[in-house]
Amino acid sequence: SGDGGAKNAYVDGYKVAAKTGTSQTFDQLDSNGNSYLRIGSTVAYAPSDTGGVAIIIVVDEPTSNVKYGSVVAAPYVSSVLSRVLPYLEYEANVEKNDVTVTSYTGLPVSGVTKSLKESGIAYEVVGGGSTVISQVPSAGECVSREYTKIILYTEPRESSTARVPNLVGMKGIEANVLLAELGFALRVLGARDISADDVRVSMQSEPPGSELPFGSVITIRLVGTSADE
Repeated sequence: SGDGGAKNAYVDGYKVAAKTGTSQTFDQLDSNGNSYLRIGSTVAYAPSDTGGVAIIIVVDEPTSNVKYGSVVAAPYVSSVLSRVLPYLEYEANVEKNDVTVTSYTGLPVSGVTKSLKESGIAYEVVGGGSTVISQVPSAGECVSREYTKIILYTEPRESSTARVPNLVGMKGIEANVLLAELGFALRVLGARDISADDVRVSMQSEPPGSELPFGSVITIRLVGTSADE
């Protein structure tokens, strides 16, 4: 579902059933007698159509600005399940958004572009040659199908770098556009509704300010910051 905080428990390729929650604790009260401490939690099981793995994560008195279980617990449920499910050999039962880039070097451009088009992966051909001599991202990189463009070079190219921006706190759609403009490939973890107004970047794989080659893959985690439902 695209609504509610449970979307932050999303795991690529699997159906996850999740419920997030935020509750008050009355062990300590402020000077006016009001509760100000919270407990954030998320309970989930996957694969949701067959069952298999159940998990609950409870965060007692989170110190972050946003204290909803959807923010302080659900992303960690996603992280754990993304490792546990493949480890226990549960096969992905829905189409995965992540794809591993194939090696196209040495292949005819016409055949490569036909394959990419059939796979629904965006691409761009640079040069007037008929054979791919290099590519970005490199073969073997894991990227998000819908947010990445494969660049196919048919002529020698100059190597170039770009500076990694600070993406944390940025809207998902803004981060996607910025990385594309800088020439980086993108892999997205977490909430998939990247265009939603409440979806923000909570983590990035490469530190801001670092210089990386054109086409490098930047992994970000998206978290919806709306209240639990």
